[in-house]
Amino acid sequence: MPYPWPFTDERDADMEPGLWDRVHPSWKALEVARSAESREEARARLLPRFDVPSEVLEQWICAHYFNHETLSNYAWIDFDRARFEMEQWSTSTILQLRVIGAYQSFVEDRSTADWSLAESKPFFAPGSGGLEAWRDGGTWRVPPVAIDPAGFGSPPAKADLSAAPQLVEGHSRFGHLRRFFRLGAASGVAVADEHALYVLRAR
Repeated sequence: MPYPWPFTDERDADMEPGLWDRVHPSWKALEVARSAESREEARARLLPRFDVPSEVLEQWICAHYFNHETLSNYAWIDFDRARFEMEQWSTSTILQLRVIGAYQSFVEDRSTADWSLAESKPFFAPGSGGLEAWRDGGTWRVPPVAIDPAGFGSPPAKADLSAAPQLVEGHSRFGHLRRFFRLGAASGVAVADEHALYVLRAR
């Protein structure tokens, strides 16, 4: 699997004062696997209550549970009233996804470089299948996560969230897509017309 298990991330000692107090109780209930909990046990505990696909659980919630941007921008949401849907979006629609300010330079670095797929090999973990997915299918292996903010109500003042659909997790993949699309045939990737995406929506 692409992410370490058990999940061992700890709350940041430098966390913004009061941030954890603003987190919704449902996010606190999503805290995942410590050393005494296996991956299977965590899924069995969480998935009946929360509509969270395994790939979302692993790539976002497990990997970035205490991340400041995650807590500030999304952990105020009532996840008992949210759902994740895998959808097929056109390349042009995905390229319009909003990126939070903290990650814009990261995405731009990957989007504006002139690396072909072959030159991008160091960005893909050996054996992950990520490079092969772009080469053979023109898309990512694991769908990123986005949010459609409509229906969630007004976000907290400090949340970097507008009314537009926004990328939550998968900024490297998004940067690769932007780069391969911009470079065209020179990228070595025949970018697919559509791509799978996990979309967080209000129920």
